[in-house]
Amino acid sequence: MDYINVANKIKTLRLTKGWSIAKLAEKTDLEPRTISRIELCEGSDIKVSTVLRIAKALNVTPNDLLLDELVKQEFVDDDILFLMLKPLTSEQRINVQEYIKFITRNNK
Repeated sequence: MDYINVANKIKTLRLTKGWSIAKLAEKTDLEPRTISRIELCEGSDIKVSTVLRIAKALNVTPNDLLLDELVKQEFVDDDILFLMLKPLTSEQRINVQEYIKFITRNNK
């Protein structure tokens, strides 16, 4: 995942809404420092659950934040996909699977 690209999208969407970091943190039930670290690319990765929370708060789909990255990759290793989906609820896993099917159908 291109962490910088995702972080920039999050920041741009937040600013477009006129929200402060504190406002996005409140909407996502995350710490303001977590949002700040993501936007400043401090750290090595963003948890899938965090991306889902941020996308929901910003009223976008996770694809809106990640799509450029998913389209660039020809495949995702099954082990990586399993690790990404593991912390999600079964409903969230189903939603992710539906997104993957949708992307696959529309990119053929």
